Amino acid sequence: LIAWIIWLLSQHDDVREKLLTEIQNPKIWANSSTPTYDQLQQCSYLDAVLKEALRLYPPAGSARYT
Repeated sequence: LIAWIIWLLSQHDDVREKLLTEIQNPKIWANSSTPTYDQLQQCSYLDAVLKEALRLYPPAGSARYT
């Protein structure tokens, strides 16, 4: 998933800039340490980027064979 997100962000500068703006927001990321659960819950755009990458490139384990 991380590789797909990096590739997608390299293709979409506007999304990358908006995501960086959210991540660098001092109200969400108070310090440079590992983010807390509550801080991650405030990252709505990060959540949207993760969900879109999963929608475009679902995990192989979800493939159903009949």
